[in-house]
Amino acid sequence: MAIKTRCLGVIILTTLLWSACENPTSSDTTPDEVVPVSIYDVIRQNGVMTYPSTMEIEGVLTGVGFGDWNAHIQSPGSNKGVNIRSVGKVPAGLASGDRIRVIFDEVQEWNNLLQVMTATAQVSDVISSGNEIKFDVVTSISSEMQGNVVRLNDVTIESELNNASNGTINGVAARNETRVTIAPGSYQYIQGVVGQYQDVTQLLLYDSTFSLGPIVDP
Repeated sequence: MAIKTRCLGVIILTTLLWSACENPTSSDTTPDEVVPVSIYDVIRQNGVMTYPSTMEIEGVLTGVGFGDWNAHIQSPGSNKGVNIRSVGKVPAGLASGDRIRVIFDEVQEWNNLLQVMTATAQVSDVISSGNEIKFDVVTSISSEMQGNVVRLNDVTIESELNNASNGTINGVAARNETRVTIAPGSYQYIQGVVGQYQDVTQLLLYDSTFSLGPIVDP
């Protein structure tokens, strides 16, 4: 009888250990541990999530929006990326093309815009600078492209687009957060990040150097 009881205890203990391995909980990480996740992890999550530990994400900075509360990074070597939203301001001194690591603790959707949420926008490391920003050339955008960097070629802007304002570029809704007024005229291209505000899919323009192509002489 004692042998049967001992065997049963071993079976139960083995089962519990297997269950713990298959179903990790927040106890698997300590509050001070920083756990790396990829941009693709965030995209696949596609919704609100509070992580059990401090997380770190790495990507190439494509621009910082007006007010320094918004930014965007893309997966190295890909045009896919995710927005960063900070309660504080994104640290000064960063430039488009910087490959950075950012500390965060939440993924959220703000008016249907998927974004990584961080209280202080803590950049834990600047790995390198001058990295190429990848983009797709398109003629229109859709919500399925959210987070992608895209380019519109042969653009005509009918009227000036002030900073922190909305407009339309080649039939595409756009949001100017470049800190400068975009003058009317013909441009070789305009490029930015596909974003979302409620039911409107829009092109987010964060960096005037990156977003605005050369003006075409009349």
